[in-house]
Amino acid sequence: MCNLRRGSLIKYVLIGVWLTLVSAVSLAIYFQDRFLLIENKYVAYLDDRNGPVLSRSEGLVRWRELIDKQGIHDGDMLSTGESSSARVRFDKERAVFLGEDTQVKITAIGSEKGTAFVIKLLRGSAVPQINDKCTQCPPLILRAGEESFTISAGKKVAVFKAQGSKEVKKFQTQSIASNADFQEIVAAIKPAVAAIAPPPPPPPQDVALTTVFLHPEPAQRPPPAASQVPRPAPAPAPAPAPALPPIEAVKMEAKPAENGVEYWTMGPFESILDQHIDFPVSMPDSLRTDSSLALRPFIEISGNGKTEQIFANQATDLTIRVPLKSIKIVSTSKMSGGIKKYLFNARTGVEIVRGSAHSKFVSEGIVGTQIISIGEVPEGQLNVGLGDFNPTVVNLSSVWLAKKAEIDLVDAKISIFIFKSSDFSKLASLVRGTSKLALDRRRPIGTDGMFVVRDDEVVAQMYGLNMNKQNIDKIMALLGGDFVFKGQRTAYRDVQGFGQHNSGDPLWSLISKGQVLYILKRGTLYPVSQEFLKSSAELTSFIGNQAQAIFVKKVEIVSHN
Repeated sequence: MCNLRRGSLIKYVLIGVWLTLVSAVSLAIYFQDRFLLIENKYVAYLDDRNGPVLSRSEGLVRWRELIDKQGIHDGDMLSTGESSSARVRFDKERAVFLGEDTQVKITAIGSEKGTAFVIKLLRGSAVPQINDKCTQCPPLILRAGEESFTISAGKKVAVFKAQGSKEVKKFQTQSIASNADFQEIVAAIKPAVAAIAPPPPPPPQDVALTTVFLHPEPAQRPPPAASQVPRPAPAPAPAPAPALPPIEAVKMEAKPAENGVEYWTMGPFESILDQHIDFPVSMPDSLRTDSSLALRPFIEISGNGKTEQIFANQATDLTIRVPLKSIKIVSTSKMSGGIKKYLFNARTGVEIVRGSAHSKFVSEGIVGTQIISIGEVPEGQLNVGLGDFNPTVVNLSSVWLAKKAEIDLVDAKISIFIFKSSDFSKLASLVRGTSKLALDRRRPIGTDGMFVVRDDEVVAQMYGLNMNKQNIDKIMALLGGDFVFKGQRTAYRDVQGFGQHNSGDPLWSLISKGQVLYILKRGTLYPVSQEFLKSSAELTSFIGNQAQAIFVKKVEIVSHN
């Protein structure tokens, strides 16, 4: 009886131990599945994503799917799917973008400036980023294969693994614009690098052939000696695919166009879509002189998340014609002071083919370019600043596109302030001919200057370092002016309405108070006072039909018809 009770007790103890173990294992799986790491603090979080993103903490086997804003621990591995991308943020100044089919490991390290992060790229593509203004931020260190990239403020570099390679040993890089947004970076780091040719298959092994008989072998016929068995000659190994130049040997020119140069048109952008822009393209001499390479230079343009590549007709071409239709597809537009600007990026590239191997290389530098449409100038006043004075004959009905540099109004050599935008078209030859142009809607500084009068109305003011007599006469002629005076604008009075003067007229009242008036007749200013004219009637007679203007203060007539 005692033994029975002792056996029951042992049984219950074993059942209790079994239940305790099952509960502990279940809880361990539960917490492991949810990665409830209490002691480790988050070092980053998932800021944005396109598609699923998986995470696996150090020492664990199972992967979990992250949700938006979920934390990431030191030592975690992250993985994106074949059509997924993500942005992981360390703080408000630092982040890393992960492309499709990418796997990285994130490690936090201490530095003098704070916590730096090492991003080990195991496969796929990644773009580390630090805010342009955060010059004191600890760096982001991207390790890819045998290479290491230290990312500082304002620098972005996209790193790609070679497609078709399981074990990453060699990466390709390209620069990303520092102001690119998430969608633009996602588009840029799509796996567009051409696949590297697979290694040739191994040569077939030698095979010893044996004699096979359909009938029993005669007893008197001994089997042939092994040395007498014929062996075919081994098949020659296929020639390996010719290698392409290493990426560090291909240094493309960074500038397909000058920085700070824009393209201007006086017609709406839609009216010039059948035109093009010629971009220069160059490549290393080592490529041009290698007769084993087939080269296709191209210009790559981008801007709104879309990318277009326009190839040269011949490998020896020094320029590539980029259609405005393609630019319109990739550009972003914005309004600035009522003037529409179309912005896009451009860089040079080359496609290299040797045998069955091929790849594309692009320049690290990206040039920001814009097309400024000034065909629809808004109503109102407008300042036109010219960097140089070079009038060019233009047909106002034609549509043109010209390369010019946009400058600030204060840097213009000649500035023309027009009071009505309808006069802008009269300045088309100056706008077309200058190489540097400024458009600004601010009013001119001060009320003193040189003013153009047309049909008894001040229509423009001119100022600048290059306001010589020849240029003044040309601008007055373009605006259809009657004369140009230098002085205070408020000194000018319209002669219309003073045909019937009397002692109550404002002008005669000024003369009566001893003020001198200045009458412009046939290009000459005549001062008049009460000593010269004794009555309003004499003033009216003197003004007559030939007076062009009346001034209440002394001015200088600079130009007149």
